[in-house]
Amino acid sequence: MPEFLVHFKITIPPGTHPALVAGLYQKEALAAEPLIKSGHFRRVWREPGTRNHWALWAGPDANFIHECYSSFPLWQAGYAEAQVIPLAANANDPGWPGPGPTEIHVESGEPTDHLNDAPGNASLDDNICPGPCPGHDLYMPHTEPGQS
Repeated sequence: MPEFLVHFKITIPPGTHPALVAGLYQKEALAAEPLIKSGHFRRVWREPGTRNHWALWAGPDANFIHECYSSFPLWQAGYAEAQVIPLAANANDPGWPGPGPTEIHVESGEPTDHLNDAPGNASLDDNICPGPCPGHDLYMPHTEPGQS
């Protein structure tokens, strides 16, 4: 099932009665319960010093996630907005089930000289960066500062 990262930003107008705000937060928690139990609402992180959050969701599409958020009391009261960001698999993700980014699988006896024929690809013999280096990510061809 596709995953989505959601940024939920809450803006309570100044002067809103504290009892109303407390009630909305309580209703918000109740509205989230079935989505948590169903596995759609997977994880949530609060931005320190705020009630805003980032959440990991799973659902059939972004419209489903939007429908979930638009059903929440804070959204319906006009005190919140949500940005839904679709996520794609990344080979560098430690939880990804595929082969790692430097693993290349070939059948026994298959020639490997064609694997890096594309312009800009590093040769298998090139020095692949073993760790984080300033200016680029892991598994990029390693260059010393000032080299291109």
